[in-house]
Amino acid sequence: MKAILGQTNASKVASIGQIIVQTCRSRSVIAALQKSAYIYLQNMLSLHETHPEVYIAFKAGDHVIRRREHNWSGLSTDLVIEQVLMRSLKST
Repeated sequence: MKAILGQTNASKVASIGQIIVQTCRSRSVIAALQKSAYIYLQNMLSLHETHPEVYIAFKAGDHVIRRREHNWSGLSTDLVIEQVLMRSLKST
């Protein structure tokens, strides 16, 4: 009985160690994402100075995909990519 309890405690310690490692890894990923988001935001805020033609296109609404000719039917590119991928996965 003690051998079984000892194995259970050892596995708990191992799984806690894995949780700690995963938490540290996810914190570094979160920090990297925060840094990327900050850089992206800074680039977008200076877009009118660095790339005025892209800024004008964004202001005109050219940052969405329209599947129909309605003003309100614009979808973000990541949503359209996800829909197309999910549709292709379901059909195979």
